[in-house]
Amino acid sequence: MDIENRDEYWISGLKKKVSNRHWAGRGKIMIDHRAVNEYLALIGEKELPLNLFEVIDIEDRFPVERVNELLNEKE
Repeated sequence: MDIENRDEYWISGLKKKVSNRHWAGRGKIMIDHRAVNEYLALIGEKELPLNLFEVIDIEDRFPVERVNELLNEKE
């Protein structure tokens, strides 16, 4: 869960049959561009099926101080 906006996310385990979708999910599966080559090697494929996947850039910043403030707010 995103602690700032309360969005919920589901992170899939690796499935070799390219069925990395939650049973209730819809839309394309998002994969960080840095993980594509390793994912393809693990599933034994040469190309990512772009009709099923969207290659994205996941931000690498971790706002530790802001997260600590949000988690420790008194209601």
